[in-house]
Amino acid sequence: MSNFWADHWWLLIPLGAFTIPLAGIAMGAFATWQHYHSRNRALDALKVYAQQGKEPPEELLRAVGGARDWKWEWQQRWADEVRDAPAGTTAGARYAGRWSDPEAIRARTEYYTARATARAARWRTREPIRRWNNAIFLVVGTGALYFAAQHYHADHVLSDRLYVGAIIVGALAAAAVLAAVLSTLFRPQ
Repeated sequence: MSNFWADHWWLLIPLGAFTIPLAGIAMGAFATWQHYHSRNRALDALKVYAQQGKEPPEELLRAVGGARDWKWEWQQRWADEVRDAPAGTTAGARYAGRWSDPEAIRARTEYYTARATARAARWRTREPIRRWNNAIFLVVGTGALYFAAQHYHADHVLSDRLYVGAIIVGALAAAAVLAAVLSTLFRPQ
């Protein structure tokens, strides 16, 4: 009887690939568990306020989910900023009170356009790094496939398939290296 892992070493590749989504599922479950415990602690604190007959603070109600829906909290922040701002300040001039007011729409449009422009500029400055990460990943993948094809002599069909995979990934790696070099030499402004 032969050693299972010596004959089926290639099973480690899909098993390794499955660890990434499984780790994501585990982290999601852990985050849900943490959220559950934080809400339970907030509910325990809310019970203490109820037993004492006091009004709980809004932060505690928000932690439990009773103050307002978190999806619309940004809208409430805008309304609070406009309501609390003295006349003539930047907050009052920026949103101008009503959602249908053309000045408020223009101000919001300018604000989000400026944010999108800044985000695009950040992506442009990181472009060479992203390209080099992709190129390095593909070059290492090509090397791994070529190494596996060279050192696996038990099955010539599988070895030939690994060579074909190495050629395909090698072509992608060459294109990625060329794109990385060009994005480094002709860096976008």
